[in-house]
Amino acid sequence: MLERAIAFIRASRWWLGFFVITAIGGYLTVIAYVEGLPDVFRSFAHFDKGAHFACAGLLAFFLDGALRRRSFSVFGVSVPVAALVVLVPAGVEEYAQRYATFRTSSLWDFAADVAGVAVFIPLSRRAGAWAAARSPRAEPAPRSSGTDRGDRSSPPQVRADPPP
Repeated sequence: MLERAIAFIRASRWWLGFFVITAIGGYLTVIAYVEGLPDVFRSFAHFDKGAHFACAGLLAFFLDGALRRRSFSVFGVSVPVAALVVLVPAGVEEYAQRYATFRTSSLWDFAADVAGVAVFIPLSRRAGAWAAARSPRAEPAPRSSGTDRGDRSSPPQVRADPPP
């Protein structure tokens, strides 16, 4: 039971990070579609590429941890599920920008998304391995004497020390 609780807390951290980055990215996306990004974002050259790299990378980082680093195989190549879950909507959204008033579609923005995912998923896997290596292991359950078959209704047997 304790191990399940610890696993839930660990997974919750990953999910929390994923939802925080999703909220920030979603907020910026909605603002960009409605009125365009503030001039602060446009004042730096290629700021949007860095934002794409960081946002897609962090989404993949946290989602990969939350999904416990699940992968699937395509033609013998292992593909992280988080990469697919992040990059497919990013590609669709990037294409949809062609039809928006305040947005411009760019293959380079999607390339920055792919680069961010490619950099941050290995970091997520390394962070997960590091956290697993330094987490305290649960103590093993006491060995049964052979008479207890897991029936919790009977009271535990107490041995009395022999009289002196």
